[in-house]
Amino acid sequence: MSCYVIGGHKGHEMESLDGASEKKKETLRNVLQKLLTKREEMEERVQSLQEHRREVEEEEAGDTKRVIALFIDLRRRLEDLEMRVLREISGRAERVSIFIRDLEIKKEELSRKMRDIEELCNMMDPLTVLQESDTGDLCDTEDGDDEDRERHEELLHDGGGLGVV
Repeated sequence: MSCYVIGGHKGHEMESLDGASEKKKETLRNVLQKLLTKREEMEERVQSLQEHRREVEEEEAGDTKRVIALFIDLRRRLEDLEMRVLREISGRAERVSIFIRDLEIKKEELSRKMRDIEELCNMMDPLTVLQESDTGDLCDTEDGDDEDRERHEELLHDGGGLGVV
């Protein structure tokens, strides 16, 4: 092959067209081999990540089941606690109501005793006053007073509310 430039060949090396083509093909083959190697590495990474994704999905399913079970248990416990607290609240009101009823009964009993005593005091016949048989019962007014006072204080100062804001 010859190189013709205006004024003729300038003395640079000449290579045949086939030789140049083979060099270019060799370079392309090297590039192709590098690209094939990169593609294989990427395929391995894709397979590795797909396997990892399957493992993560399996772990996720187990974690999801455990979290759901945990929240179900927490809700059940919270409902149980709510019921206990509501029973305690209503129980306090019930205890106060029972104590009020007991005091009302005792108050009525005291009123009856007072009427009986007033009746005796207003009697004109001293013999009838002296012969009255159950005057000991009429004079016994301190029966359970300390217990009632303690119960009254306890109910008044039981903390009232739950301290929940």
